[in-house]
Amino acid sequence: MTADQELLLNVKVLLGKITSRYENYSVKTKSSFINAMLSCNHRESAIYAMKALESRDESLRRMVLYSIYSNITLIRFPEKLLRSLISMDMEQERENELVVNIFRKYFSAREKSRTYTLFRDKMFSYIAATLEAFFETYRREFMIPDVVDNSLPENFRRVRNYMLRKMNPEQKRRLLGGFANEGKDFARRIIPVMAEWINYVAPEDTESLSSLIDLMLDDDRVSRDNSVARLETVNFDKRYLQSRIVRLCSIIEALQIEGAAKSLVYIYNYLKKYPDTEIYESAIFALSRINYSYMLSEVEIMLTAGSPEEQVKAIQLLPLFTEKRLLNILVEYLKTNFASNSEIVSGITGILMTRDVKSNINAANVFKQILENNSDGIIRQKAIAGLGHCAFTEDIEYLHELFINEKNQVLKETIVKSICSIMAVRADYSKQQLSRQVQEYLKDPGIRVRIFSCMILIRLGNKDAFRSVREMLIIKNRAIQREILSVLRDIHTPDFNFFLVSLLREEYGISRDIIDILRKLPEEELKEIESFIINIFRKYELPQPGTHSRESNRFTGIDRKKMTVLTVDILNFDELEKGLNYYELIELYLLCDLLLIPELKGTSGNISHKESNGITICYNSPFEALAAAMSICDGIRNYNNSNAVDRNIHVGINLVTDEFIVSGEELFEYPGLVNRAAGRLPVAGRIFVDDKTEELIRSRFYSIILPEMLVSEIVYGKSHYEYISPVNFTQVAISLLDSKEEEIDRQKELKAQVEAQIKTVSSGNRSTTSIAIAGELENIGIKLKNQFDEIEKYMNRRSTDRELNRNIKMMLTNAYNLYRIEISKLTIK
Repeated sequence: MTADQELLLNVKVLLGKITSRYENYSVKTKSSFINAMLSCNHRESAIYAMKALESRDESLRRMVLYSIYSNITLIRFPEKLLRSLISMDMEQERENELVVNIFRKYFSAREKSRTYTLFRDKMFSYIAATLEAFFETYRREFMIPDVVDNSLPENFRRVRNYMLRKMNPEQKRRLLGGFANEGKDFARRIIPVMAEWINYVAPEDTESLSSLIDLMLDDDRVSRDNSVARLETVNFDKRYLQSRIVRLCSIIEALQIEGAAKSLVYIYNYLKKYPDTEIYESAIFALSRINYSYMLSEVEIMLTAGSPEEQVKAIQLLPLFTEKRLLNILVEYLKTNFASNSEIVSGITGILMTRDVKSNINAANVFKQILENNSDGIIRQKAIAGLGHCAFTEDIEYLHELFINEKNQVLKETIVKSICSIMAVRADYSKQQLSRQVQEYLKDPGIRVRIFSCMILIRLGNKDAFRSVREMLIIKNRAIQREILSVLRDIHTPDFNFFLVSLLREEYGISRDIIDILRKLPEEELKEIESFIINIFRKYELPQPGTHSRESNRFTGIDRKKMTVLTVDILNFDELEKGLNYYELIELYLLCDLLLIPELKGTSGNISHKESNGITICYNSPFEALAAAMSICDGIRNYNNSNAVDRNIHVGINLVTDEFIVSGEELFEYPGLVNRAAGRLPVAGRIFVDDKTEELIRSRFYSIILPEMLVSEIVYGKSHYEYISPVNFTQVAISLLDSKEEEIDRQKELKAQVEAQIKTVSSGNRSTTSIAIAGELENIGIKLKNQFDEIEKYMNRRSTDRELNRNIKMMLTNAYNLYRIEISKLTIK
C-alpha cells in the first residue's frame, strides 16, 4: 500500500467514526462532511448524500447537489445515486438544472471503456423506460382529473396553478389554515410570511397573485370556506411528477439518448390533443436536439402548412437540427418565397446562412434570387452573408458589382466580409484583380468596411495595408481598437507584432488585450519581441547611485478604487475554435463580442480588457454590474436555445467587489475567485458573486451560498454565492393589497352615494333630449354589466355547485343581452 493509499484509507476510517454525530452538525459542516465522503469515494457517501437531499433544508440540498456535481466522476459505483436523482422531487427549478448538469458531466467526462459503455447503455435504457412510466402515471392520475378542474372559475384556476408552482404542501397548509380561521386582515399579516417562500413575482404571475389577494379579502364566511375547499385539493404530486418528466427530457436532450425517441414521440402526439405546455415544450426540444427525423418532418409541416403561430414555432425549432435534409427544406421554402419580406422568410434565410453551405449551388442560387428580388435590408444582409459562406470563386465578382451599386453602409460591410469568407476557402481567384478592387474599398467612409478591406489586403500580401491599420489603431477609440484586434488578432507578422508592442502605452489603455494576442505567438517570435523590448529599455539611461530619479521613474495615473468587477469567461472556447479557418474565427470573435459586451451607454461601466475567450468590465455600482451580468446571461441563454448543441456557448460569470489597483480604465490587479478550481462548479450560464457584492445587493436580489471548499482549493475568510432572482414579492403584494383596499372603500362610498341619490332624486332633474336619454341608458348598461359580474363572482365564491354556477352565468348573460337589444330598439325609435 502506497503512502497516498494509506492516507486515503485513514480519511475513510475517520469519516466513518464521526458519522454518529452527523445530525448535530451545522449546514456548512454537513455539506463539507458529505463532500469529503464523495471525494474519497466512501462506501456510505450515497446514503448521506440522499439523506441531505431528502431533508427540508433548501440550503443543504443545494450545497450537496454542488458537491455531487463536483465529485460525480470520482464515484466508483454511481448507479444508485443517479437512479435516485432521476426519481427525486426537487422544489426549485435551479435544483433540476443541477441534476441535469450532473448527468451531463458524468457521461461526457468519464474515460471511455467497455465497463463504461455497458453502464451507459444500461442507464440510457433505464432513463427511456422511466420517462414512459412517469408520463403514463401523469396522464392517468393528473391529466384526466384536470378535465374536472378546468370547469372551475378562471380566478380559481389561476390561484391553484400559482400555488402549485410557488409553494409546497407545508406552505399551502399554513396559508389555508389562516384563510379559514382569520378575517380579511389576514392578508396583510400573511404577506411577510409568504415573502419567505416566494422571492420574485414575474409580470405573468401578477394577475394570479392579485386573484389570491382577492380571495383573502373576502369577508363572507361561507365564501371563504368554499375558497378553502377549492384550494385544498391542489395536489403537489402533480408538480413534482411533471418536474421529473421535464427533467428527464432535458437529460435525454443533453445526453443525446436516441433510444428515448419512441417515448418522446408518444408524449408529443398525446399532448397535441391534450395540451400540457411544460412537458410538450420539453418533448419537442428533446426530439429536435437528438435530430429525430420524424420531428423534422413535423416541423416541416408546421412551416409549410401551419398557422402563423406554428410557422413561428418552426423557426424556433429548425436551428436545433443538424440533419442534412434540413438544407433541402430551407432551400425549397425560399425558392417559392424569395420576394417576401415576412419574418418567416427572414428567419429561414438566417438559419440557412448559418448552415454548412460550402459549394452548395442550390443555396447560392436562392441567395442570389433574394438579392435580386427582395427589398428588405435585413433579409438582404443575411443573403449576402450566406452567399459568402457558399464560397464560389465567381461570386467575388458578383459581390463586387453589388458593392459598387449599394448605398446601405451595413450591406457594404457585409459584402466585404463575404468576399473575405470566399477567400478563406478558395485559392483560385485573381489576386491582382481582387487587390485592385479592395483598394478602392479603402476610400469608403465606413470604418468596418476599411477594417475588413485591410484584412483582405494583408492576406493578399499587401504590406501597405498596415499603414491604414496603424492609422485606425492610434485614434485612441477603444471600441474601434478592440474591433480591429478581433479581426486581425490571428495575423502574425513581425512588423505588426512590433507595432502592437509599441501600443503598450498608458494612453491607449488596451495593454491586456494586446498581451493576450502576443502571448499566443510561437516561442521564436516571442524571443524576438523580448529582444525588441529590452532594446527599448536600453535607450533610457539607468539612474546613477545617489541621484534622485525616483520621481521620473514612477508610474503615472495609478490609483486604487473600490469597484465591482464583472468577468465573463467562455469555458468551451477551445472546442468552439477547433477546425475553423481564419474567417470563421473572425466570425466567432465578433459573435462573442456581440454576446459578451453589454450596453455601456448611460452606465459607469468601462471595459478593462477583452481577450479572445472573455471580457472584464469595471463598474462603480454593483447593481449596474449585476444588470449587465443578467443581460449577458439572458443573451447567451437565448442564443443557446436557438442553436444546435455543438454551437452552444458556455460562459462563467463572476462579480467581485473590492479595492483594485487601476491605471486609467485598466485593472492592474484582479483577485477574482481566489484559487477557483476551473470546471468544478456548474457555472455555465449562471452568475456567481463574492460576499461583498452579495451584501450590497441583498436587499433587492436573492442569492444562495456555495460550499466554499468547492470554490477554492484552500479555506479562507470569504464566501461566494450564486445569484438566483430579484426580490420584489413584498413590494408587489403590498401594492396590490393597498389598491384593492382602496377600491373596496371607494365602492362602499359609491354605494352610500347611490342610496342617498335614490332618496333625493326627482323627475324634474331628468334630461329630456333623446341623445341624453340614450347616453344615460348606455351608462346604466355599463353599471348593470358590472353588477352582473359581481353577482357571478359572488355565486362562484358562495357555491361549489358547478352546474348552478354555469346556469346562473348563462342567465345573467342572457339578461344583459336582452337589455342591450331592447335599448337598441329604443334608440332606433
